[in-house]
Amino acid sequence: MIVAGVALFAAGAGGAVASSHLITGADVRNGSLTGADVRNGSLTGADVRNGSIGSADIRNGSVRLADLAVSARRRVTTASVLGPQGPTGPAGPVGPQGAPGSAGVSGRVIVEESVVQIPDLEPPFERTLTALCPAGTVVLGGGGSISGEGTFGAMLLASSEPTDAGTGWTATWRLQAPAGGQGNYRVRAICAVVG
Repeated sequence: MIVAGVALFAAGAGGAVASSHLITGADVRNGSLTGADVRNGSLTGADVRNGSIGSADIRNGSVRLADLAVSARRRVTTASVLGPQGPTGPAGPVGPQGAPGSAGVSGRVIVEESVVQIPDLEPPFERTLTALCPAGTVVLGGGGSISGEGTFGAMLLASSEPTDAGTGWTATWRLQAPAGGQGNYRVRAICAVVG
């Protein structure tokens, strides 16, 4: 009979130990739980009160970009790429002296050639004049013109360009319709010493 009573007491005690009891923060002493006491992956953001974890609670280098929400990743990435403008740095040392430049243009002179055409003209007619630069100079530019009395407006300037050797300027006029009167053809070359 005594054995049965002990067995009944043990069964009753076992039932008391097996009953469920929710453990809350009040049951745990502050600082007694560490990361070793929590199964990896068992805690989520829903288990942590907003604002309860600060930067002092996180070890440097322990949070990776992949651990952050997508919106937070964008902010971190943008901030790291578009950092603030830094202060102006000090002036660098003076560089070495550059090589001397080539000599400029000197001795500019304008050369002109002209001819007066008096008789009446019929197409096809062309007049070419060339103004040559003095020795030792090259042509920088030039042009051709015609002026006169009568119907010389039918003479058109067909070309105005430097000579092939670059030592003068040549102009050619071409008659478009019968012309008469006095016409003055003129070509000018702008020449200079270069270098």
